[in-house]
Amino acid sequence: MLNGTAYAQNSERLMTEPEARQFMLDLINKDRAGFGLAPVRIDSIAQAAGEKHAQEMAQNVYMAHWDLLGKKPWERYNEVGGRASVAENVAMIGTEPAEGPVPQNLPLTKPQLFPAKALAEMEEAMVGEKPPEDGHRKNILNPDHTGVGIGLAVAASGGTSRVLLDQEFTDDYGVFGEVPKTLPVRSGFSVSGTLAPGIKVENVLLEWEPTPRAMSPRQLNKTHSYDWPTSTLEACWPVPYITDAPIQTSMSGKRQFFSVRMPALKNALPGVYYVIVWAKKNSEPFVASVRTLSLGPRATLIARSQHPTAAAVSNAPPDMQALFFHPEQASSHALPVSLPSSGPPDSSELFFTPEMAVDSQAKPASSNSNDNLVDTTELYFDPHRLKLKTAKPSAAPTKPKSGKPDTRELFYTPK
Repeated sequence: MLNGTAYAQNSERLMTEPEARQFMLDLINKDRAGFGLAPVRIDSIAQAAGEKHAQEMAQNVYMAHWDLLGKKPWERYNEVGGRASVAENVAMIGTEPAEGPVPQNLPLTKPQLFPAKALAEMEEAMVGEKPPEDGHRKNILNPDHTGVGIGLAVAASGGTSRVLLDQEFTDDYGVFGEVPKTLPVRSGFSVSGTLAPGIKVENVLLEWEPTPRAMSPRQLNKTHSYDWPTSTLEACWPVPYITDAPIQTSMSGKRQFFSVRMPALKNALPGVYYVIVWAKKNSEPFVASVRTLSLGPRATLIARSQHPTAAAVSNAPPDMQALFFHPEQASSHALPVSLPSSGPPDSSELFFTPEMAVDSQAKPASSNSNDNLVDTTELYFDPHRLKLKTAKPSAAPTKPKSGKPDTRELFYTPK
């Protein structure tokens, strides 16, 4: 995620949404070309997910990788029909009222017109990030990406405005079969796909995380980077490896077909289940597909009357565990979010000058420290951490270089 400061509204070119989307695509591909990378194309499915999320963020005055129902980018992408892998950047530029509180809701402007300068500033700031806080830059310059969905929204009222940008980068390297939306508890299910020429399946994993809570906009504004689930329930590998559910493969011309039958889980817990297909390209593993299945009741939106006021929100960052609830502890509804009860946050924490991205030592103009934010950037997923039983394979899978993280989107925290 990336926050920006107020932008100058005079002498700016305003673009319609199709024009703004093409403008952003050109900026992305220009940045990629500068590093010798292939261009990405517009992915209409990812665009639908990005546009919906951008509009929700703009209207509800928040910015996060979770939405109001606690869903991460993978779930939102799957819900609109996505079957490949997706990695999200979100950025915002906005203005604050000269006096009074920031409103909880903003209407989308009609017509939707986007200032070229604001979009260019956001892209420039992301690409200008410096290591180690350069997650947006790595996402834009990831050589595995083939497509991008560009979600845009502008909302304004009085002296408050928000321009939201959502970049949903996709790695589309195959055609993947359907999986159920709800985890079958009495039977297994099949995972299959036909991969692009030169791509081979590495493994197929089934992962789990607790059911997410619904969150208020103020709580969402305090979240950090999103990450992979950490509970691996099944790890399926192709022969000659011996696993409980071996992956079957065959070739049709230059394309590899794979299929595996995930066994039924004993004592399956409510939550979100992830089917993650890792593939290999030039011996380097990458995520080719992420699919999500649910089990048990999901969170419902927090009623507007339950949204915390400024006086009811603490400056302290949220405990990441508070983003989840166990629905088996409730009768039929999601547990309500428990809210802190001390002083308001400093809204200046939500903004910084995009030029700060050039200087990793720059500090936001705020007396509050971001040092206590939960940093999950080291919790990248490594499929090779799993211990395997082998039947004397001719060659072990190539292991990624030590310390190389998966380049999912990482939150930018200027310091």
